[in-house]
Amino acid sequence: MLLLFPQVLFEDYNTNRMQEAITLFTDIVNSPFFKKVAFILFLNKDDLFREKIATRNITDSTCLELKSFQGNCRDYKETTDFLKQLFIGKKKQQGGDRAGAKIHCHLTCATNKDLVNQVFNAVKEIIVQAAMNELQC
Repeated sequence: MLLLFPQVLFEDYNTNRMQEAITLFTDIVNSPFFKKVAFILFLNKDDLFREKIATRNITDSTCLELKSFQGNCRDYKETTDFLKQLFIGKKKQQGGDRAGAKIHCHLTCATNKDLVNQVFNAVKEIIVQAAMNELQC
């Protein structure tokens, strides 16, 4: 997902892929059907993203929300922190939200076996914790 910032959708050649991902995520995370659901957001291809920001600024994207980035466009930590907060910030606080309705964000590289194992273990922990919280209610 991280690599999407300079790309457009295959099906219309106009819509920025990152903008589409943000819009879709916003709709899903705020759906009343998922009001009490914890989300796990995977920002994948972080290795390719790191390479891409070495030569391109995320603010040069046609995605309007990326244009608001104020940090160092070449800094991996600053740009990925910005993107994490951009997605996490899309969750509107609704009355009665519980702690289980949290967004857990992971930067991933599906070809990195060690990282995939770490993320898999973190996801298992999130699921177990959510199940335990549900039993306590």
